[in-house]
Amino acid sequence: MGRERVGRVTVALYNSYDPNRYHEIHTRMIARAAPLCVAYDFKLALFGFPLDDVGVETPRELAELVARETTIGASGREVLELAERNLLEVYDYPDPGFPPQLGTIVATTCRPEPEKAIEPEDVVELVLRPRSVTLVFGLGRRGLPEEVLERAEHHLDITGRGISLETSTALGAVTAVVGHLIRRAVRSKRY
Repeated sequence: MGRERVGRVTVALYNSYDPNRYHEIHTRMIARAAPLCVAYDFKLALFGFPLDDVGVETPRELAELVARETTIGASGREVLELAERNLLEVYDYPDPGFPPQLGTIVATTCRPEPEKAIEPEDVVELVLRPRSVTLVFGLGRRGLPEEVLERAEHHLDITGRGISLETSTALGAVTAVVGHLIRRAVRSKRY
């Protein structure tokens, strides 16, 4: 994609489940997100994942754990690839804010605040400037907490109709639309 001319897109998974215990769903969501990140050359960032609970200290160790524990994503091959390419990052909860290297923070939500609402094409325009953009997805029934929605510069409702999507469905929809639009723009040399 000509990384020297476009910004980096990061897919961020925000742990809205138990902050103290690592659950199987954490492994499954990492395994589901990794192939999408590899497919579109996106980075994967994890926020608030309780890795101490499973004795993991580095992204590489996490990738190995996921690869051992799942058959999703070619048995973890893609998460291992992300770790090898330094495209897998682990952070504590973003308090007071997200790390600046992640660029513009875009919360994915079915209830965007009108003044923060952004369309997929707007996300692509940011990436083409070039600016780094992070798309934040909440895990669990509660989705993203209010403080994350407040800290995000923009809100993206991929349906454009306020329809709530399960996290895996939202991950697929958002990454496919944004990734495809970036590829099309780069191919047409619109940047």
